[in-house]
Amino acid sequence: MITTPSFAKVNLYLRVLGREPSGYHRIETVFQSVSLHDTLSFEPLPYPHLEVESDLAPNGKANTVYQAAARIVPAGKGIRIQIRKKIPMGAGLGGGSSNAAVTLLVLNSLFGMNRSFLELEGIAAELGADVPFFLVGGTAYGAHYGERVVPLPDAAASSVVLLYPAVHVSTAEAYRNLKLTKEKLDGTIQNFCYSLLNHRVDSLEAVMSNDFESVAYRDRQIATAKRFLRRQGFGKVHLSGSGSTLFALGDSRERLPVKSGWQMWRARFVSRNQYRKRLSRCVKWPKH
Repeated sequence: MITTPSFAKVNLYLRVLGREPSGYHRIETVFQSVSLHDTLSFEPLPYPHLEVESDLAPNGKANTVYQAAARIVPAGKGIRIQIRKKIPMGAGLGGGSSNAAVTLLVLNSLFGMNRSFLELEGIAAELGADVPFFLVGGTAYGAHYGERVVPLPDAAASSVVLLYPAVHVSTAEAYRNLKLTKEKLDGTIQNFCYSLLNHRVDSLEAVMSNDFESVAYRDRQIATAKRFLRRQGFGKVHLSGSGSTLFALGDSRERLPVKSGWQMWRARFVSRNQYRKRLSRCVKWPKH
């Protein structure tokens, strides 16, 4: 039995550039791994069979973990995968995408497939736009639909408070409700990357933004959650992905009294080296 964490992410920056004829939207974003994680267990079977069980997510073929495993498990081999969820579904934290990427990495090692990073990246992009990021971890830039990932210098270590206000957000619905007014690039992402490259962490939060906030805060529960965090003394509150999870940099000295049904976690940024170190206990990292 092999057991490994599957980390969540937040988006430090997310901009929707436009909708293509295919229906997909071009974006630019900055991903950041955080320490909140699911736990995946892998048990090789002595017969050809693929089984995926989860406590709080779909079992079997409906799960992206199953879809990832089906693409990489060699013929004649079997695996049982169990998922213990902490990352809520539809929360903008990339839990399903992370699970799928970790599955690709673990099974590639477990079965001695020796697939290259580029091969795994191609499979990951077929599974979902966020999946390739979780082959990298740390701080990274995502372009096109988010699947074109470029590692960035890690953001400075930071504590972060995550608040999930028990609202499941459909990403497709969020895109449909988004008013697209920004068809051209501006200098914001360049300023963001400049701050990272030059370790100007003091100016980093000043350029953090997310286009989906204009949609998310129409929901009364999400807007209430933002006001809650502001009342707790957090100067800026940010949205991750298309929502509904909110996050604020810094920490709270005491346990905050959240509403019934809400979930809150104290977490921290996970650097690329930390990400690889935690997964390296059961992953042989693929070569490019």
